[in-house]
Amino acid sequence: MTVLRTMLLVIVVASGTSCSANKGAVEQDAFAPIAAAPVTLSVTNHNWLDVVVYVVSGTERIRLFTVTAAGAGEMPIPPRALQHNGEIRLLVHAVGNPTTFMSESIVAKPGSTVEWTIESELRRSSLAVW
Repeated sequence: MTVLRTMLLVIVVASGTSCSANKGAVEQDAFAPIAAAPVTLSVTNHNWLDVVVYVVSGTERIRLFTVTAAGAGEMPIPPRALQHNGEIRLLVHAVGNPTTFMSESIVAKPGSTVEWTIESELRRSSLAVW
């Protein structure tokens, strides 16, 4: 009789431990943060000057990188810039020249690519999002 009780106790404890371990794993997976795919900014500079590229989100202007004359560059847009429903504007400044240009507002969703082609006259620059 004591052997039967001992075996029953071992079975109950073992099944309770395995259920609670499973339960914890399921809860952890259910609430794990989902990593969003980054938004990639690709810039092609057809300007004869180096340009500095910024992203403007709300009232914050974040410097991203410099693209050399007749060069190209690519980098992810920082996630903090996408906090206002993904709505951003891009700003470009020609180095050694007082000229700047700000794009229209665009909405950049996670995983999208923003391609910006900077022309010799900054206001003729074109922007595509996909």
